Amino acid sequence: MKRVLTLRLVASLVATGALGGCAYYSWGSSYHSAYSYTTPDWDAWPHWGQLWREWRDDYAGREPPPTPIEVAPEPPGDRYVWIGGRWRWHDDNFEWVRGSWEKLPRGREGWVAGRWDHDLHGWYYIRGHWQ
Repeated sequence: MKRVLTLRLVASLVATGALGGCAYYSWGSSYHSAYSYTTPDWDAWPHWGQLWREWRDDYAGREPPPTPIEVAPEPPGDRYVWIGGRWRWHDDNFEWVRGSWEKLPRGREGWVAGRWDHDLHGWYYIRGHWQ
């Protein structure tokens, strides 16, 4: 009986220690970010703070300017793909990010260019990706 109680005590201490690292209170922070939640390294889900920053940064305050014409220089070698420039929303203004040559990853066919679109919340950027 004494051994069973000792095992239960050890098990509860281990469980308490493991769960104790899941959440902590950050003193002096704002109401919305008062609790910070940590996840194990193997967890594939992003933190809510990352999702909020990505959503907030992707919405622009106005329509992007027309895309300028870019002349691509000679490719640096075989299997390089030209990724055209794009407008980036930064500090309440649009900045032009110049295009560049990128090596085509193994097993991929090409690059799908990103584009600006809009909805009820405003203008947002859909990132380009390899296909």
